[in-house]
Amino acid sequence: MTYTAFHPVRQVSIAFFVLAITIAGCTPPPPPATSTSGQPPTPVGVTGSVQPTMEPNVTVSATVQTSTGPSSTATAISTPTEQESLSQATATAEATASATAGASASATTVMALTPTPSPRLTSPLPMPPLPLETTFGVEMGEINVNGGLPQVRAAGTRWVRRAGIPWNAVEPAEGQRNWSALSGLESEFRTAADQGFKVIAVVRQTPAWAQAVPGHSCGPIRQDKLDAFASFMHDLVLRYAAPPYNVRYWEIWNEPDIDYHLVATNSLWGCWGDANDDYYGGGYYAAMLKAIYPQVKQASPESQVLVGGLLLDCDPRNPPVGKDCKPSRFFEGILRSGGGNYFDGVAFHAYDYYDQPTLGEYYNPGWHASSSATGPVVGVKAEYLRELLFQNGIPHKYLINTEMALVCGTGTEPRCQTQDFQNTKAAYVVESYLTALTQGLRASIWYTLQGWRGSGLLNSQRQPTPAYAAYRYAAQQFAGVTDIRDLSLGNGVKAYELNRPQGHLWVLWSTDSASHSVVLPSTPQTETDLTGQLLPTASSIEIGPLPVYVTW
Repeated sequence: MTYTAFHPVRQVSIAFFVLAITIAGCTPPPPPATSTSGQPPTPVGVTGSVQPTMEPNVTVSATVQTSTGPSSTATAISTPTEQESLSQATATAEATASATAGASASATTVMALTPTPSPRLTSPLPMPPLPLETTFGVEMGEINVNGGLPQVRAAGTRWVRRAGIPWNAVEPAEGQRNWSALSGLESEFRTAADQGFKVIAVVRQTPAWAQAVPGHSCGPIRQDKLDAFASFMHDLVLRYAAPPYNVRYWEIWNEPDIDYHLVATNSLWGCWGDANDDYYGGGYYAAMLKAIYPQVKQASPESQVLVGGLLLDCDPRNPPVGKDCKPSRFFEGILRSGGGNYFDGVAFHAYDYYDQPTLGEYYNPGWHASSSATGPVVGVKAEYLRELLFQNGIPHKYLINTEMALVCGTGTEPRCQTQDFQNTKAAYVVESYLTALTQGLRASIWYTLQGWRGSGLLNSQRQPTPAYAAYRYAAQQFAGVTDIRDLSLGNGVKAYELNRPQGHLWVLWSTDSASHSVVLPSTPQTETDLTGQLLPTASSIEIGPLPVYVTW
């Protein structure tokens, strides 16, 4: 071999032991051993070399060019022992990467030894205390058997979003409460409380006598009627935050960052947006929050006021060509108008799109997000919101994603009927909930159980889709997480590492639609696909677009 090597850079890594990744194109590893029991062994505690360490690690990548075939790349991480120096660990990583990349080459030249970044989770906001109870939630049309309650319970979710509570139905005339208009919801709230669900209730629909934009129930409230809405919120929370209902999360309107000119007069979207305002009407929404927040807390100090689920159509810091992203400055307008002390959490929505019919691929062009670059857009939007909270001196406010899904056209196109779409949606479930964990979101609500534009966890016959199976298995595997770290090493492989009471877990998938051979440091305890089906265990596994779970 002829080596042309750059000086390796020492990196602080979050990996716990040596990992080598060989890109497809090399000779495949020996066939994995077949499980004899057919069942995963009982998880055990983290011991020995799997113990977390915060020692400085060294990451090295080697690229090998063969004389007769394509190049291959390998990445290795080495953690120095107490007896080793960083330079010795660097040499170990170099040797591992070079040997792995060139293992099958008859004539090889190592073109470069270059450092591969070893990312660490960073954030200007404090993360919530771990372990998390669960971030898994779902939107339901009805919280009952007809709405799919047995399937929701079986999936392991504990959050349910219910839209919504129509103010105009309860108070059609100012000061006159018609609580019987909510009799159906009352039954649903009791059912949810009895079964231990946390309900997020969406409040919306301005009555005619309080409309700032006459004829638009989706729109803002007249300034002289803000106190009337505050009184309504006080009575609503007083009635439903207590047993037997126990509703504690109140989302104020749905996607208020939309201009009323763009939607129907009675739209289920909020339409507080004002295209003539630099911050799209966010300042006026802040005035509403200032009116209602003290009343909500007076009625129920434990109740949580959520900024209505923000659409956040596109990135105002880096607008796509030809796209007006002013609506996404709505939240900034809330903060600039002093609204930061008048809510507990920020609800927002995050959708990605399956418009390129390729297994595992999705994107959101409004936020320059994609499966190959950023992962699910929920992470990109969360970082934007957290940046604003930090800049405005309120980093303790939490984020909660109240609508999330992978959607496909209108849901009826041929590409949306394929198994590739169903499998991509299942992969997206895993990837998006892992992203929610890394971002410290209080909850992420899948929209919806029965679907919108192909997003359903159940199909039109109310039968489970692959996404439902992936959701249920992920909810089981991510329960009680005490630590989560991003182990992504480039080369088209994404990996997360989770510490849990039941053991140590890796979740891996490819981000470039290719197949990659991952050489593990030892044979793991179990390997499963994204729905929990047992795979043969071996120290070398093939990784593709669908996530694989590995336990130690």
